[in-house]
Amino acid sequence: MNVHSPRRWHWAVFGLVAGVALGFARHAGDSIERVGGPGFLSQAQFEHGFLVPPVQGKPYIAGIRIRRTPSVDLVTLRRLSPRLDYEDVRFAAPHRYRPLGRTGASKPDYSVRDYLAEMAAANPAITFGESWWDAPVPMTALYGLAGVVVIGGIWPSLLQRFRPTEAQEPKYDLDRFPHESAPAPSTSDLSDEDRRRLAELEAAMIDGLECAAAPASAQPPLAPLPTPLVSDPPPPALASAGEGKEYDGQFYPVEKHAPHAFTLVELLVVIGIIGILVALLLPTVRVVRVQAQAVQCATQLRQIGMALQMYATANRGWLPAWSGWHTWPAGLAKDTPGPAWTIEMIPYLGTPDAPIYNCPSFPSDTRFRNYFLAAQWSGRNGRSAMKFTDVKMTSRFVLSGDKTQRDLYPMPIGSGPEDDSDPDDYGMPNVLAWPWQEGGFYMHRGGNNILFDDLHVGLFPDYDPGAMTFHPQQMQDWDDVTADAGARPTPRSWASNEAPG
Repeated sequence: MNVHSPRRWHWAVFGLVAGVALGFARHAGDSIERVGGPGFLSQAQFEHGFLVPPVQGKPYIAGIRIRRTPSVDLVTLRRLSPRLDYEDVRFAAPHRYRPLGRTGASKPDYSVRDYLAEMAAANPAITFGESWWDAPVPMTALYGLAGVVVIGGIWPSLLQRFRPTEAQEPKYDLDRFPHESAPAPSTSDLSDEDRRRLAELEAAMIDGLECAAAPASAQPPLAPLPTPLVSDPPPPALASAGEGKEYDGQFYPVEKHAPHAFTLVELLVVIGIIGILVALLLPTVRVVRVQAQAVQCATQLRQIGMALQMYATANRGWLPAWSGWHTWPAGLAKDTPGPAWTIEMIPYLGTPDAPIYNCPSFPSDTRFRNYFLAAQWSGRNGRSAMKFTDVKMTSRFVLSGDKTQRDLYPMPIGSGPEDDSDPDDYGMPNVLAWPWQEGGFYMHRGGNNILFDDLHVGLFPDYDPGAMTFHPQQMQDWDDVTADAGARPTPRSWASNEAPG
């Protein structure tokens, strides 16, 4: 490719590459967008919106579009605000959608699209569509096509419009420069010796022409040419030529290594290449950084699990006790009786403000306690702690994980006055909340990290009934955990490491 005069198809290829790079950057930016939190509806709010009648002739919900992502089905819609104008909100639905209050079993691949189809069948005013152009392949293809049209079609036309035509090229008037015709050569000033040599030279030239016309066998051997005239000057070109110079055309010497400035086309090509590289590099760096944060969070959870095992080994199998709301430093007005499990873990993990309790993916510069301790089953059985030996489903029992309930964080992130130094999952809304639950969000790209009793950590986009349980002996969801029938409460004493007899 000649950068000085690229052809149209060169620009088209360049536009295709640039468009694909921008499409990849757009998809990478969308894939690391945080799911849940401000601007997202809970499942109850989403389903309740279809029951609200029109207000002053305006439907309560309009403009419903569905986009499928690897982790959730992202529904974008417009909801009528109290000012009777529409606001853009979103709803993150799990791939396996289960409507609230529905007890009957639905088909295994039931999704939010099926739910919207049912709502549209019951109410013809409800319409929805799918944002197929937001999928990775169509998005990249559309950006590539736009690059071909803009850079391969429109841009060369603009360059041709501003390029000087042949009629606009400057012409030079040589008649402005004084010049005289060269006089005809004369032999009157030559000496007799020079005239004799010129005559010999003329005779030799005539003999040479006659020999060239004769057959090769009849040609006599060539006689040596006479020596040049003493008064003949050297050729001007040879006399003026020197090293480091060459001739542009016939008469004008130029420097071989003279500096040359970039042309406009060269600058545009370089800028375009740099732009493509930046468009490819920045999203990749962001994705790598987000994934590294999720891995670091999993490592911290695993370290917490190992510290809990060490604590249980030193305390006859008992895990740290949980209690109510606690502050750090301890002893403030909001404190409730009993210890905080993070305070009991100080010999193993440091103070409750230690960096190990802070997830690197949490969207705040302030350090918070982003992990919880399992207490749902022990609390329902009247215990303040549990033993490692109580857990039979070691590879499925949720021991800890990301605290993804915004209401459990202090303001302005949540609604609490202070950050709880004893985060557990008993007596509170779902601590491990999902984006479709009230106050829930994704801590990481694609889900939340969960620590199991056998110390392995997994990233889950949804509650998996076959892979996790909140009951130590059977498979149960957090809302389904009940007290064991006939179980005698054995609360752990806060003053000792033994369960009271």
